Amino acid sequence: MTTSLIPAASCDTTDVSSNMPSQQDAPLDPTDAIDHLTELLARHERVLLVGASGTGKSTLARAACERLEQGAATYICADPGRPAFGPPGALTRSRLVSGGWEIQQIEGISTMDCARFRAPLLSALARLSMRCEPSEGCVIDAPGITRGLGAIELLAGMLPILGCQHVLVMIREEEEQPGFVRALEATGCDITMVLAAEQAKRPSDNARYRDRMQSWKEHLGDEPKQLTLKREELVCGGALPTESAWKDRIVALRDRRGDTLCMAHIEDATPLKFVLEVPATLDASTIHSLVVRDLGFKSDRIRTLKDREEEPTSNIVSPEDSPNTAYTQRSKPNIRLHLGEGPIKQGGSIRSTIVGNLFEDPMVVLRLDHRQRCLFFDLGEVRQVPTRIVHQCSDIFITHAHLDHFGDFPWLLRRMVGTVEPIRLFGPVGISDRVDQMVHAFTWDRIEDRGPRFEVHELHPDGTLKRCLVQAGIDGRQELSSRVIEDGIILDEPRLRVRAVEVDHGCPVLAYAVEEPNKFDVRGNLLKEKGWKPGPWLGELKTLAARRDFDMVIEVTYVDGGVEKVSVQELADELLIARPGQKIVYATDFAGHEENREKVIALAKDADLLICESSFEEGDREQAERTGHLCAKDCAEIARDAGVNLLVPFHLSVRYEHDPTQVYREILEVFDRVHVPQPIYEELLEGKQAQ
Repeated sequence: MTTSLIPAASCDTTDVSSNMPSQQDAPLDPTDAIDHLTELLARHERVLLVGASGTGKSTLARAACERLEQGAATYICADPGRPAFGPPGALTRSRLVSGGWEIQQIEGISTMDCARFRAPLLSALARLSMRCEPSEGCVIDAPGITRGLGAIELLAGMLPILGCQHVLVMIREEEEQPGFVRALEATGCDITMVLAAEQAKRPSDNARYRDRMQSWKEHLGDEPKQLTLKREELVCGGALPTESAWKDRIVALRDRRGDTLCMAHIEDATPLKFVLEVPATLDASTIHSLVVRDLGFKSDRIRTLKDREEEPTSNIVSPEDSPNTAYTQRSKPNIRLHLGEGPIKQGGSIRSTIVGNLFEDPMVVLRLDHRQRCLFFDLGEVRQVPTRIVHQCSDIFITHAHLDHFGDFPWLLRRMVGTVEPIRLFGPVGISDRVDQMVHAFTWDRIEDRGPRFEVHELHPDGTLKRCLVQAGIDGRQELSSRVIEDGIILDEPRLRVRAVEVDHGCPVLAYAVEEPNKFDVRGNLLKEKGWKPGPWLGELKTLAARRDFDMVIEVTYVDGGVEKVSVQELADELLIARPGQKIVYATDFAGHEENREKVIALAKDADLLICESSFEEGDREQAERTGHLCAKDCAEIARDAGVNLLVPFHLSVRYEHDPTQVYREILEVFDRVHVPQPIYEELLEGKQAQ
């Protein structure tokens, strides 16, 4: 087995952008990677290309094939989410012919979730591989998932199926070592580390949606036809959705041999028939089966879909259906806080999710749109968070280390094994010791240097932010430089700011405010009038305007290909419309005395969303004061005095889990812009009608 590092090709495709800054210490010859791959293909080798999305795998694969004689190499695209050729939800085998690239075979799997549905993907790859000629080279473009157990199992499973002895691993930085490389080394194959071209970048979500739609239109052709099929005459396989969720799915149609004929869009579905949109060239008499999973249309975009089933009122199985156990779990309601409900909808580019139900341990996830990034607030219910969301977490904000707020930290550790980037973790005095103790409470004798890492930031009352690095598998912790913060700002980025304030709960507790700076819309009509071509420069302009770097200069591209350097100030004045960003405040576990209330009111002033504890009814005020919690009336008065747009009460005491309506009545008497879960809303209405 050999391992080397060579530079990747730099070609003008959708995988690269000339506006990206270099991520290499020194320029490397961009042709070496193409030469290396071309040489392997010329020897009729099978080569697997692996790397994160946007590292230039497709560019490299096509460039190498195009250097050989026509038909001398096969290109298998195994990424159903962003295929180089063919429709989304399918794998393809293509070859370069005199008229350009030609799809030789298609294998529809009806999903883009390669980690979850890796068995169907590997089966489809086996079918594609079997039809490759042994006298030709073959390059396989793997899906762009490189993190977690799913990636390791998928990539390790590909090698024996495909018969590959060579793997090219695309990386962005010379010192980078993806977690799956060790698993590939165990197979005995030759691994070559390929440094991505300096222009390579991950495509934006909008670009991915646009590319998928273009690929889909090309698959259907200029004049697709509508086809009606009787359900009783079809064999349906895959992951069948509920009856109401068939419409708008993208499915694979197959013949009796199991070969994919085409991908199709279900325009309508009844218990008796399907109405499909299919390519005009499809012969309906050859259709034998249909394969469906989770791919389909939503809001005119091709996405991963989910069944829309009503949530159960209880998570307890009836005693008759339960196995014999030592103890029977008590029945309890399953009331969840869906922040898209009600008359006040969420807006902006931050999406908030309350993890768990109304009476479970606190945890909030903020997802930053178009950035593949999440922020966690407290760690009460990590076990309920999908692994892909855990892997997108960049920062964790802990209010305090009580068990219900910090108790799921071990679950986080378990899900982070194999990740590369450290997670920043913020908390009050003492959080560094607790993270250190939690991480090193376990035996890490097999993790080597690949253990989860945390850059811990501990906020002290004097405004000092003390920092240290804690890593699983490495004893002790590394002390980092401290810094003094101003105005409570613990995280300050061009597009995001997080502010913290210490409140009293009998122990230090932090409340947090997440703020976006002004956001910018582009005057599309003026862009057209000027003849300017939309592109990455618009994103750069918005970022510089948010930073107020108005003296900078940007290269503007014209539709006719021309380029002009224009100042950020001039462009911002002409093109951009500023609007306020979101402000979201998370405050829980603090006493209702005046000093605390004044701090939280100042922090939450004019917030779009206030997520605040409302632990007790007024009749239990003595208990609230004894334990350092808020009553419902306190929570409502804070929201009213801060002028927030929407209040989300949460962290209610379990003593009210069978009848929380009184808590909400007391809040609504003081403040009416409140998120009320649907079951409680209906009970409140019934009570009002009864009066």
